[in-house]
Amino acid sequence: MTDAQQRAAAKKFADDWKDKGYEKGQSQPFWLSLLRDVYRVEHPEQFAEFESKAHIDHRGFIDIIIPSTRVLIEQKSLDIDLRKPIKQSDGTLLTPFQQAKRYITELPLSKHPRWVVTCNFSTFLVYDMERPGGEPEEILLENLPTEFYRLAFLTDSGNERLKREMEVSIAAGEIVGLLYDAFAKQYVDLILYHKS
Repeated sequence: MTDAQQRAAAKKFADDWKDKGYEKGQSQPFWLSLLRDVYRVEHPEQFAEFESKAHIDHRGFIDIIIPSTRVLIEQKSLDIDLRKPIKQSDGTLLTPFQQAKRYITELPLSKHPRWVVTCNFSTFLVYDMERPGGEPEEILLENLPTEFYRLAFLTDSGNERLKREMEVSIAAGEIVGLLYDAFAKQYVDLILYHKS
């Protein structure tokens, strides 16, 4: 899919979901559509796991896990403020991120997510668990047509990103080497002068 096609798909998705969002009834259609239509996951229902049982209590379920990209998603309804605590079934008050972190402690270490996303249909807060105390990145649904790339980690297992980073690093090293050689040839007399 080209950038223009993905931008158009993201705009359609944002328009379709504007002012909608009930956690219990619309979470799965929202995420399945996002993965399929914007990020071109062929079988999103096999790519993402919905309502995985958490071992905290008999009522705890992790809304969405994407094992291949190490993403955990805590979904809330449209009217929920993602930064404010919400009363849990056991009476504790936790923000959606704190709720997600509580679920993570019950997962085997090999299944801990790299990314935690809290979402209320209009806002995505993205937490990088490499910096668990850091501020989340905020992505608004209305800005998705121009910022769709910021959610690319949902489907990018890192192999492509690492490959691109390696290619850039190698190319940069080659450029530095060429610059060094060019400067050395240009200033060989100056270098010899300073040595004597």
